[in-house]
Amino acid sequence: MGKFRAYLGGFCVLANGVAASGGAAETGIETVWTCWYNGSASVLCRLLTAPPRIDETSAESAVPWLVPTSERIRRPLPVLVHVIGQDPAQLASRTVRIPLHNYAENMDAVEQLADAVMCGGRSDCRVQFERG
Repeated sequence: MGKFRAYLGGFCVLANGVAASGGAAETGIETVWTCWYNGSASVLCRLLTAPPRIDETSAESAVPWLVPTSERIRRPLPVLVHVIGQDPAQLASRTVRIPLHNYAENMDAVEQLADAVMCGGRSDCRVQFERG
């Protein structure tokens, strides 16, 4: 179980990058994700609702392949982190996979992880976690 906590901590760092970006909050439209545990070592998430897409030409020029993050972390974050926080509508027809690196035993922690990665504590975002 110690490994799972370590991975959860790593994903919380990732979620902080999403929370710091928070561009969807400007529109007032809530972002809603549905996530589920796939019975293996992953959580899968799909977008249900989101603010409208940012103009594709400006989004393409504004989003580098690696997004710089805070001085504390000092490592770039993958572009997916930026897209989840700034323009989640780009992911409307895609499934986002959150690797667990092990089988889940504590579904409350898995649900918390999904919320941290997909919403990062933003008030305009929520995750509907399906326990099936």
